[in-house]
Amino acid sequence: MKRCALGVVLILGLASPSLAQTVADRMISAFEAGARLRMQEQWFQQMQADRAAAQEYYRLQLEQLKAQNQALLAQAREIEQAREKQQTQQKSALFATAYGEAQAVLKEFSARHPDWPQYEATMMRYAQQVQPTTPQLPMLKYVEALYFLAKSDEQDQAVTTAARAKALEVMTAFTKLHPDWRQYEQRMIALSEAHPPEKGITDLDYLNFLYLLARKQ
Repeated sequence: MKRCALGVVLILGLASPSLAQTVADRMISAFEAGARLRMQEQWFQQMQADRAAAQEYYRLQLEQLKAQNQALLAQAREIEQAREKQQTQQKSALFATAYGEAQAVLKEFSARHPDWPQYEATMMRYAQQVQPTTPQLPMLKYVEALYFLAKSDEQDQAVTTAARAKALEVMTAFTKLHPDWRQYEQRMIALSEAHPPEKGITDLDYLNFLYLLARKQ
């Protein structure tokens, strides 16, 4: 049966060249279609293989980056710990140096001014208000400045207290001499501006002078 069919094809081909050409074209087209299909399958398989390779490559790269990142983080922690340790050591050294210097200054200051503890509270108050603005100013000079400020306050307070006590004493004596002096007070004040006290006159004598002068007017 196959031989008869092949014979028919050969006879048709010999008898009709156009028909044979048509059959050949179809066969060639079929072969080309098959070849293209196989090429597409191969291309698709290659693409899948390339994609898998790329995914594996990026996975390996990501793992490598993670490992590098972990190493960098560990290194950063080590650097930070070393920096903190160095800062702590530096602070301890500075504190020890400052403490030693402060002790030396306090020792010398106490030798110069042994009475300073009684002015300590006032000195601390001034220390909060007056800062050593000059870097070259020695600490001893700064502490002495606080001491003299505090002592000056104490002396001013003592002078004020003594002056008040003296004024009270004079006024008490003056009131005993002239119990009615308050009715001439405003006139005495006005006269004190025109007649200031003379050199050497006591406070009590000056008040008596103003009182007598006010009574005459």
